[in-house]
Parts: sequence; C-alpha cells; structure tokens
Amino acid sequence: MQEVYKICFLGYQELTTMAQKNIDALQLPDTKFIVEDCTPQKLKGIIDKAVADGYEIFIGGGSNYAEFKRLSTLHIQEVEITAIDYLTALQRSKEYGSRPAIVSYKYSSPVDIALLSQLFGQPVGLIVYEDRSELADLIGNSNYDVFIGTTLVREYAQQQHRNYVMAYSGDEAIRTAILRARNRAISLRREQKVATVNRALMQDTNIGIIITDERGYVTTLNATAREYLGLSMDAAQGRLLGEVQKNLAPKGTDSIDSFKIIRGVRFRCTQKPLLLKGEYIGH
Repeated sequence: MQEVYKICFLGYQELTTMAQKNIDALQLPDTKFIVEDCTPQKLKGIIDKAVADGYEIFIGGGSNYAEFKRLSTLHIQEVEITAIDYLTALQRSKEYGSRPAIVSYKYSSPVDIALLSQLFGQPVGLIVYEDRSELADLIGNSNYDVFIGTTLVREYAQQQHRNYVMAYSGDEAIRTAILRARNRAISLRREQKVATVNRALMQDTNIGIIITDERGYVTTLNATAREYLGLSMDAAQGRLLGEVQKNLAPKGTDSIDSFKIIRGVRFRCTQKPLLLKGEYIGH
C-alpha cells in the first residue's frame, strides 16, 4: 500500500489560486493536498480542523505564515519573499509611481529596508501592520504611491484605487515551498516509524532501559526498568538518575559495564553514551 503524505496549503485569494495550479501541475500521487483560503483571524480554526483530519505539514506565506508560527509548533514551510523578490518588485514599481513602500505583517521576518534602499538606489518606505483594519487605514492615509506586498496588500490597495505590485516571484517560489514541504512530510513519516519501532523495542524487552539527557535527568524508562526500580514513570521522569537510584548516576561519557545492587538484587548494568552527529546528548 502506497504511503500518502498530507499537506495543507494556507493561501489567500490569488496565492490560493496559484497554489492549486502548481499542485495540479506537479502531479504528486503520494501526496494529498488541501488548499485553504484564509486570513490570520481564521487561521486557528483551519489549523485545528486540518490536524483533526491528519494533516501535520503546512505551507503558508506572509501574515498566515507568521501567525501560524505564533499559534502552533507544527511544521510550516514558508513561501519565501527574498530580497531578490523585493528588488524585482521595486523595479516593477517604477511603472506605477516613484515613492514605493514595502508592506509587512508585524510578526513576519523583518525586512532590511536600508539594504533594499541602497540596492534600489532611492529610499524605500516600510509600512508595518497588525490587523486588516489597520492595514486599510495605513494604505488609505499613506503618501506612498506604490505598495509592495502579499495578496492581502493587493486587496486593500485595489479597494482604495492605489497602485500595488505583488512581492512573490510567482510559480517558482510556490513550487519550491510545495516540494520542500513534501520532503519534510517524508522525513517526518520516517521519524515517526523509527520512534514507533523504538518505543515497541523499549516496552517489549525484558531488559531494563533508562534514558537520560546530557545533564543526567531521566527522560524515559521502560516498563522493565520501572519494575526493577519500583517506580512509576511520573516518579522518575524529570529527576536526576542519581536521585532515582544513587548507584546508577552517570559517570562521564564513556561506555561502562558493571554490577549494581538495586533493591537487594544484583544487576549487570551498562552505561552507553548517546551521540547525535558526534555530539553527546545523554545516556
């Protein structure tokens, strides 16, 4: 049975349309997509529903991306707006006016206006907004004559008959985000499989296994170890192993094989360091 990866694309107006077009063109039969048209104000409900339906990877840009990062610890792939994208948009803005401003959501990654002004050869304005009503007022009352930003910026500029230029470079940025999200979905599934196998091995073996972090605090112990120690998970987890069982306190970062008396019974105990890419992360 072929695995299916599930990805939710958080778009808005034109970005939603462009996302669906690129998803259809990529033809990824092992990946199921839903494309949601949303704003930051509606984001939480959409995330909750997508998660309930089994979606663990998201894609978003602009304010949706920034707000997602505030609301959730799940993975989201950004539809990035790079300095090159902004410079391209600034060059296009010359067709519509002479006083361009980049419009950015308050919680998005900061825009280096000084660098862009230097590269563009003239001052570039920056407008920062937090909600839709504020954005409408800022655009309506601004002395700038061209506004550069996401689809939401375009919507409010159009409503007030102001000139705008989209900041996204187009299909390439969206395709890149989709493929990166799919790669993350594949990696996440692989990590989940390994974690499931490891949990099964830990719980089904008759060998007591205790894992600590690099400071010696217990992060997990299997059922056999809990039985030997006479402790529940709650009683041991988060405590120093030396407090849980004094003679089991880690000694250095080397592998050590020795015999210990635990609750009147002699056990053979092996201490092994856990390494991640050569870095010591625990026992």
